[in-house]
Amino acid sequence: MGISSKQKWREIHARKEWRYVFEPESVKRQEAFFLKFLKGERSEIDTYPKVRMEVRDRAWLGEFRSEQEWPLARTKYVKKYLEATSGKLIDILPTELTVTRYDSEAKDDCVLFCREFTDAQRFRILHQL
Repeated sequence: MGISSKQKWREIHARKEWRYVFEPESVKRQEAFFLKFLKGERSEIDTYPKVRMEVRDRAWLGEFRSEQEWPLARTKYVKKYLEATSGKLIDILPTELTVTRYDSEAKDDCVLFCREFTDAQRFRILHQL
């Protein structure tokens, strides 16, 4: 049996969890939540957006945006495929089976898959969010 509520707020970020939780702005939002739902007191939580998400440009650089639903109604789902030989995330289903490996016991070994964006794609993505 699950627990559900119509009163929900979601925060999406790519920061270190414990550091983010204890930032003054995060503590303020948590206190507003506790005032309303644990103490039954009025708080500013009702003025908060239902979704607060961070859109990252790169590490340590991004901006928070307010949204009203999750997933976003304007989300466009697109299938992508992993291609092991090139290490890329591609648009079409590969015609051949490819394999990549890494040593899971080695400290710095890994497998990376990349999705490269053109400047035009970056511009569209940033302005659609």
